[in-house]
Amino acid sequence: MTEADILKQLESGQHDIATCCSSLSDDVFFSGSDESWGPAHHLAHLTFTHKRVARGFLAKDRLPDYSAEPKTYDDVKANYLSALQRASSAGFLTNNPFAAKPESNNKEAVIASFLEATRNLREVATGWSETDLNIKGMQHPLMGALSAREILLFMIYHDQHHLLGV
Repeated sequence: MTEADILKQLESGQHDIATCCSSLSDDVFFSGSDESWGPAHHLAHLTFTHKRVARGFLAKDRLPDYSAEPKTYDDVKANYLSALQRASSAGFLTNNPFAAKPESNNKEAVIASFLEATRNLREVATGWSETDLNIKGMQHPLMGALSAREILLFMIYHDQHHLLGV
């Protein structure tokens, strides 16, 4: 999958999330708790992760080299689901350091923050060469080292995963 394909899929999935969340009543959107996430919690978490990954892309020249065999979208998805299973068994999700609370009690503001973070991620990832996407590495908290391309593939699935949670 090329950079353009990945960015197009990210944008499409992020649009689906925003559309879904916009259609929810405020009561439903802000339902849930820190232990049992509602839509606003999922969106706050996605906003946080998009901002974090964008910082990684901005640090391009400081990223370590990555030389493992490239993974496909399906490989990344399978690795993530396996890592989630292990994390759940180890209690990681109970004390999730990446849990996020909505920054506002205004649904439109929470959605706007998400859309800004997603747009920024796509902007900072735009223009990377196909080579750099494969040879620059980033750390994922559950899966360890991934290439920049694999991080973007993960983000496609991660967005879908949380849309299902919504």
